[in-house]
Amino acid sequence: PDIDFYELFNNPYTPAPDPTPMLPPVGVQATVLSHDTVKVSWADNSLAKNQKITDSRYYTIRWKTNIPANTKYK
Repeated sequence: PDIDFYELFNNPYTPAPDPTPMLPPVGVQATVLSHDTVKVSWADNSLAKNQKITDSRYYTIRWKTNIPANTKYK
């Protein structure tokens, strides 16, 4: 097939649309498993009930303690 190089290189750039913003999580729960491990779970309300997740989802959870390291317990 013939390729129209003029059209290929001279068409204006068409940006990709912005992604849809994520909905806030529902029912967030945190369970302490050890001194340095916390299990965080929540419901993803962007999925239909019982919908199988077919994509790769990754989440970053940032946290910090507000208790100084030199705290002594009585």
